[in-house]
Order: sequence, then structure tokens, then C-alpha cells
Amino acid sequence: MIPNRLRVRNFMCYGEEVPVLDFSGIHVAGLVGDNGHGKSALLDAITWALWGKSRTNQDDKLIRQGEMEMEVDLEFTVEGQRYRVIRRRTLSGRTGRTDLQLQAWTGEAWQLLTEASKTQTEQRILSILRLNYETFVNSAFLVQGEADRFTTQQPAERKRILGEILGLGQYDEYQKRARERARAFKEMVQRLDAEMGEADRELAHEPLYLAQEEEATAQVKALEGEEREADRAFRGLEAQVRVLEERAREAQDLARRLEEARRRLQALEKRLQEREARLRDLQALLARQEEILDGLRALEEARLRQRELLGRMERQRGLSEEKNALERRLLQARHALESEVSTVRDRLEKALERARAAERLQAEVERLRTEVARLKEVQREQEALQEQRQALLAERATLEEASGRLREEMQVLRERVGLLQAATEPRCPLCQQPLSPEERARLVQEMGQEERALKEAYLGHRDRLKALDQEVKEVQERLAQAAEALRDLAPRERQLGAAEQSLQQARQAQEEAAAHRERLQALEERLRQDDVAPEVKERLAQVEAALAECAVDPQEFQRVNGEVERLTSYQEEAARLRAAEEQVAALQGDIRADREQLQAYRKQVADEEAQLEGLRKQVAGLESLRQDLRVQEERLADVRRRLAEARDALGAARQRVAHCKHLRELRKQKEQEREQAAREQALYEELDTAFGKQGVQALLIDQALPEITEEANRLLARMTDGRMRVDLQTQRETKSGTTQEVLDIIISDELGSRPYELYSGGEAFRVNFALRVALSRLLARRAGARLQTLFIDEGFGALDTVGRERLMEAIASIQDDFACILVVTHVEELKEMFPVRIEVTKGEGGSRFVVR
Repeated sequence: MIPNRLRVRNFMCYGEEVPVLDFSGIHVAGLVGDNGHGKSALLDAITWALWGKSRTNQDDKLIRQGEMEMEVDLEFTVEGQRYRVIRRRTLSGRTGRTDLQLQAWTGEAWQLLTEASKTQTEQRILSILRLNYETFVNSAFLVQGEADRFTTQQPAERKRILGEILGLGQYDEYQKRARERARAFKEMVQRLDAEMGEADRELAHEPLYLAQEEEATAQVKALEGEEREADRAFRGLEAQVRVLEERAREAQDLARRLEEARRRLQALEKRLQEREARLRDLQALLARQEEILDGLRALEEARLRQRELLGRMERQRGLSEEKNALERRLLQARHALESEVSTVRDRLEKALERARAAERLQAEVERLRTEVARLKEVQREQEALQEQRQALLAERATLEEASGRLREEMQVLRERVGLLQAATEPRCPLCQQPLSPEERARLVQEMGQEERALKEAYLGHRDRLKALDQEVKEVQERLAQAAEALRDLAPRERQLGAAEQSLQQARQAQEEAAAHRERLQALEERLRQDDVAPEVKERLAQVEAALAECAVDPQEFQRVNGEVERLTSYQEEAARLRAAEEQVAALQGDIRADREQLQAYRKQVADEEAQLEGLRKQVAGLESLRQDLRVQEERLADVRRRLAEARDALGAARQRVAHCKHLRELRKQKEQEREQAAREQALYEELDTAFGKQGVQALLIDQALPEITEEANRLLARMTDGRMRVDLQTQRETKSGTTQEVLDIIISDELGSRPYELYSGGEAFRVNFALRVALSRLLARRAGARLQTLFIDEGFGALDTVGRERLMEAIASIQDDFACILVVTHVEELKEMFPVRIEVTKGEGGSRFVVR
């Protein structure tokens, strides 16, 4: 991956207006600036754009303080193809939102390669780079303290650090998982052994369970026979009880029917007695026929006289009601006349009161008319003043415009005079025509005269403007006075309208008072003469005369009513007499039928009594038979209970036998599971050893050492002109003759081979640098990517002059192996050693950079 262009916005210490960092033409460059100014932030921007990762794990903390959004736009090249990544982070609520775009250059335009989701797009970027974040940081970044961390450790510790650099920590995780699986399978073997032991202890009881099953089977068969015998005896007694209970129910039904028949017999006897008594009453009534008919005729005569008297009384009542109504109407008419007199008197007083205000209102109207006329005149003066002010303002605007033109013309003349006076060549500076000194002097004099004339006109305009301002001020003051006076115009007009209306109402009230006075005199005269409702008075006299004609004697009316009341019983007896003639024959027939039916009921009752006595004798032994049935039922229940217990015992015995059978099969299955678990345990214990430090990790380190050695020696040969070589040895023979796992660094030069610890200064620095670059190349190759860009951030402030020179020599020796090398430093002495410098500074608007 080779960076081409980098653009950041609101990223960490960088603000909005940050220039684009163009890497085109940069091979080796120093990223320089003071600490905290944002050098490393540019490297964070590259890793965040590509992988969404940086030195901090919280994206929201990367956004510049006070901003809501940040963006990094990175163009880079991989295997000759240009790509572009745009990653944007926006604060939204409690959590932020990240947008990611991936584009590829087609030669004419950018083509969008963004996938459906951010995760899928990041996977697409990984497939292009063939490097994840961790591998990139460990290969392309040489950070502070990493170059000599590997070489300065003890030989035994170097091997562990090399494993960390090579990413062998995953095998420690594999070993941990294998050990956990081995432990789990070991526990499974122990658990299965315990379960099989428990099964063996249970299977030892199987013969006892079989004997219990056989004994329970025999007991069930015996009880089943006893249960069948008891059930037959119970069913026989139950049938006998059912027969006798049926006879008992028949006896109960017959007793109910007999009781009902006896009640019907009594009712029939009672009805016969009533009908015979009724026949005797009817015969006695027929014997009084002549007496009843005479009484009926006397009743008709008394009722006729009663109706006559009632008619006269009804007419008397109607006339009395009419008299009362007429008297009420006459009284109401008098009250109405009195009320009208009172109303007219009130109206007269109110009209007189309104009429008395006429003279005062006439004076008020005259005064208000004079005031309104005066204000109307002020209003006309105001309109004239407004027209005058508009004319003055228009004249002033014209003079202002003319004064402006005069100022411009005077300025032009001054500039021309200045040009003429400053000219040194015999040529007009305005029109470039030949011009002698005499002609120049003449032109200057003419222009001066013209300027004075313009100035005189300008001053005249200014004097007139001052006069106009004074006139406008005076007109404005008069307008203000008029406006102040006209504030009363509308209220005075409203007051005048109200006063004129009140005056008109007062004059109308004078006319109304005369009419009310005349009406009041007429009404009071009618009241004195009692001239009220003459037609009512006439009808009242007629009603009083009619009442005298239809008067009724109360004693006679009382006597007639008593006679009617006494004779009324003959009317009822006459009706009964007419009905009796028809009822006697029918009643005699009913009596004969009742006597025949009574004889039949008496015979039915005697027969049913004999039948009931026979049934009662049959069911006399029912209770004793029921007692025998209860005893047999208890015996049957006891047999069935003992049979159920025996069957439960048989089921339990069979279940235990079946459990032993299932347990034997389950034990066989667990035995197979134990064998499989033991095999798995052995396998994972073997993997535990294989993934350990002396297993696969040691083999991988042994495989990587030749590559590291070869690459480091290639770089050392270039840096030392072939004088130095390095050899990495993983085993060392101890004094006791055993082999120890170490990682010794043996350096060979023209003086021979010596351990790394015996070297110092420039030789040790070159070895450190060569080994670190070799490790970076190895990591990149293993990830399937070419290491084309190198970022070095080694903290060079601790280096002296010789150390810095050695660093630059080391960088120069490897620069042809990389397309781009960026060295981060804040050391002033190193800045001038780089052919290209990216200088980072920080101000109030944030960090900025410039390429020099």
C-alpha cells in the first residue's frame, strides 16, 4: 500500500480548512513538528480511514472538540491500482454513526465499490490490502522502543518476544483451549466411571426384583378370582334390591294417586252440596216474583224524578261558574284600566323629564359645531403644510444630487491639474498628444478657473440647502402643532353627533308629553264613571236571573235519593229472577251427573286401597335386603383394594426389572462414551503439548529465523559494505551437557564472531535496525502483501549526533526497497537531513502542515 493523497477534516487536532497532503513525488520525507502538534495524528488518520482503528478505541474521541462530524479521505495505490477510501463519523444522540465509501480509479473517473454494509465494505478493503490493522502496525510502523526491544533482551527472553512479533500468541490460546477440552473430557471420563459404578450396584439387585415380580403375579391372580366371586354375589343382591325398590316406587305412586282420588271425591261431594243449596235458593227466589216486579216499577219512577232534579242542579252549577267567571273578568278589566292609568302617568313624567333638557342640549350643540368647524380649518391647513414640505424636500433632493455632481467634477479637475503639474515629458498625460510648457500652464489656468466656478456654484447650493433645512424644520413644527390639535377632531365629532341625537330626542319627548297628558285625562274620567266592560255587566245580570229560575229544594232532593237507594235491590233481584228461570233446569241436570260421578269415584278409591295394601306387604323385607347388599359391597371393595395394591406391587416389580434391563443397555452406551472420551482426552492432551512453547511455536520460529537472518544480512551487507553478518541460534549447550532453548544473536565481522552483547554504538544500532526491518518484511510477506511504505517513529530525541547520522545512513541503505518512507521526529537537527519535510504546526484554528 502506497499513500497518494490524504485529506482530513475535524480529525483530532485538525479543523475544517486543512490542505490536502499530497504524497506524489515523496520518497523519503520527515514528518516534523513540535510534540503535540499533530504529527502522529496524520498516521492515525491513515489507519482510521483504512481499518477504522487508531491509538484510541473510541471513535467519538477522534472528533475535534466542539464539532459534530469528522472525515478522512485517503487515496492510495496497491499493485498499480489506485483506490480511494472516505470514512466519515457523525455524532448522533448517545452513539455516533460511521459512513464508509470505497472507490477505484478507472482511468477517467472514480468507480464506487461500496458494499451493502459498512462491515462488508471493510472486508473488501482487507481483501485489497491483504493486511489487517495489527499486521500493518507491526510491519509498516517502526514505533518508539521497538527496534531494540528484541535485541537488548536476554537470549531466553528474545524467543518469547519474537513469538509476540510473529503473532504466535494465538497458539497460546489454542493451547489453553486444548487444555480446557482435555480437562473437560477427563472430567467426563470420571463422571462416566462413577455412573457405571452406580449402574453396577443397581444391577446387583436384579435377581431380587425378578423374585418380587413372580410373587406379585401369583397374588394378583388369586385376588382376581376372589374379586369375580364377590362381584357375582353383589350383582345378585343388587338385582333383588332393584326389583323391590321398583315395587316401593309403584306403591308410592299408587299412594299419591289414591290421595289425589280422595281429594277429588271430597271436592265432588262439596260441589254437589253447593249445587243443591243453589237450587234451593233459586226456587225461593221464584216464589217472590210478584213482589220483585212491583218494587222494580217503583224504582223506575223514583229514578225519573231524580234525573229531573239533577238536571236543574247541573244547570244551576253551570250558571254559578259563569257568574264567577264574569265577576273575575269585570275585576280584571277594572285592574287593567287602573294599570293603564299608572303606565300613562309614568310615561308622561319621563317625557316631561326628557323635554326639560332641550334648551341645555341646544346650547351644547351650538358650542360643538363651532369647535368642529375650527378643527376642520386646522385640518385644511395641515394638508397645505404637507404639500409645502413635499415640495421643499423635492427641491432639497435635487440640490443634493447637483452638489454631488459638482463635487465629482471638481475632483476630476483636481486630478487632471495634478497630472498636468506632475508631468515631466512634453506630452499630455491625459490624451498623450504633444504639449508644450506654455500650453500646459494655460490648461492648468483654465482648469483652475473652471474649478472655481464649480466651487462657487457648489457653495451656492450648500447655502440654499441650509435655508431649505430651516424651512422644512419650521413646516415640520407647524405640522406637529396641527397634528396635536387634530387629536381632538374625532372625539368632538362623536360628541356633536351624540348631542344632536339627544336634542332630537328631547324635542320628540315634548310632543309625546302632550299626547300622554290628553290620554291620561280620558282614562281617569272612565275610572271615575266605572266605564268598564259593559258587555260583561249585561251578561252578569242575565245569569243572575236564570239562577233564580232553576233553584232546587234540598230536602226534596234528599228524599228522592233515599227512595232510589232503598228500591235499587229490586233491580238486582229482578235480574237474578230472570237468570233463575234458565238456571234451575241446568242445575238439576248437573246435580244428577255429580251423583253418578260420586258413586264411580268411591268405587275407584276402594279398589286402589286394596292394591296399595298388597304392594306394602311385598316390600316389607326391602331394608333387610339393602343391609345385605351394603355388607357385600364392602367385601367387594376390600377385595378390589387388595387387588389394586397387588397390581401396584406387580407394576413396581416389573418397572424395576425393566429399569435393570434399560440400565444394562445404558451402561453399555456409557462404556462406549467413556472409551470415546478417553480417546478425546488423550488427543487434546497431545494438542496441549503441540501448541506449547516447545511445540508448533518453536517450529514456526525455527522456520522464520532463516528468512529473518537472510533479510537482516542483506540489509547489513548494504549498510556495512559486506563487513557484518548476523546469525540467530535457538539452542545452546550448557555446562552440564544439556541443551537449552534460547535465541542468541551472533555477529560476524572481520575480527570474527561474537555475541550481540559484546557490540555497542553504531554496530549494535545497525543490527537492531536490520533485524526490525527484516521482521516487518516477514510479517508483510506472511500476510500476502508487499511492504512498500514504512513509517518510522523511534523517538530520535535520545540520539546524539553520531546516532542520528547512523539513522540516516540506515534509512538511506533501505530507501530503494520502499516506495515511501516517512520518519516522524521533533528534533531540529534532523529536519535539514531529509530531502522532503512535512512541517506540522498548531494554531488557534487547529493543526496545519506544509510540504517543503
